[in-house]
Amino acid sequence: MVLKEMNEVSRKISAQVERRIYAESMGRCMNPECKVELFKDSGDIMEKAHIIPYCDTKDNSYENLIILPKLSYKL
Repeated sequence: MVLKEMNEVSRKISAQVERRIYAESMGRCMNPECKVELFKDSGDIMEKAHIIPYCDTKDNSYENLIILPKLSYKL
């Protein structure tokens, strides 16, 4: 049980990293081919996604994260 809690905490993206990727996105999808607006009147429609999967790298750094519209990158 403790190990599960530790893994959940380590997956958390820091507030500083979240602020940086939100600022960098300027309210638009970070996929160069997309640029969909991520904030609508009804609220935000975005998700944070890892460029290289977290399970492979354990990397929650700014450099490994991107902001995308919800469901746009799921297969």
